[in-house]
Amino acid sequence: MANRSISLGILFAALLLAAANCRAPSRSELVGGYKIRYSYGSEELRLNSDGTYVQVISLDRGGLRASNSGKWEYREKKGELSLIDPLLVDDNFGKVSSTWMSPRAGLWSLAAEKWPTGSVTLYYSPDFDYRFEKTE
Repeated sequence: MANRSISLGILFAALLLAAANCRAPSRSELVGGYKIRYSYGSEELRLNSDGTYVQVISLDRGGLRASNSGKWEYREKKGELSLIDPLLVDDNFGKVSSTWMSPRAGLWSLAAEKWPTGSVTLYYSPDFDYRFEKTE
């Protein structure tokens, strides 16, 4: 039992150390494709080097699909990515928004992190652990 406690303690310390070593990625490190999985479907996001993005949202039920494109901005010091006039599929309660197929005027801010492993993640809902994982 003591060995298990020590092992868990070491694992916890390693996780804390890894989290502490996360940093904001550079603008060039953000460029690429991302994917997120929801309980009701998925979303793909492509950030292009020219400051444009493309979103593709697919719902599992009924095979509905919507796409959108626009511009993105990045504040590297804050690690904050903003999509301008995006589609917002989630209603912030873990369900599909009734207006998910229409772009919302304004900014959608996502927290960008680069892990010590080199992977880049975009977070937007810690409550549901929603995050885009970089796929390319």
